[in-house]
Amino acid sequence: MSDVVDALVIPSTSATRIVDVLVEIGAVFRTVSPRDRRRTTLRSSAHGQALLRAVEPEIVRAGPPEPTEKSVP
Repeated sequence: MSDVVDALVIPSTSATRIVDVLVEIGAVFRTVSPRDRRRTTLRSSAHGQALLRAVEPEIVRAGPPEPTEKSVP
């Protein structure tokens, strides 16, 4: 999950809530890492991949987000 938080530049509680919803709707699978039980592994499902394909054109149209204070080195 820390990789997701870092990539999205959002608080960890927000990332957890988003992932919870994605798991609930069957878009991703969440499992405990077999190597380190403190880590969570996320994997997209076929349904999640279809959802991404459906919204990807809109994401591309929207363009990259504006930089935030946290994202500026």
